[in-house]
Amino acid sequence: MAKERLPQSPEVSEDQLKEVLASLEDVKVPIRQESGSWSFWADRAVKAETRRTALREAEERYRHELAGDEERMQLQDRINRLRRQLGVA
Repeated sequence: MAKERLPQSPEVSEDQLKEVLASLEDVKVPIRQESGSWSFWADRAVKAETRRTALREAEERYRHELAGDEERMQLQDRINRLRRQLGVA
């Protein structure tokens, strides 16, 4: 009986891994340390997701709500601050 050769699993990029893990609930997201090792920081991931949600909501309000100039400037400042914190710039 000949052994079937199983296909090699493709290399998974760091971004692909993060996308899959972020889609799951109650999972710790791996974060690469400066030393190159991996660690799991659930709190850090939750804070980042909270900031992403706040950014999405602020951008949605900025695009679709009728607001005065001062309120729009405050929203734009908040959007810029959240983008800097998330490294999206």
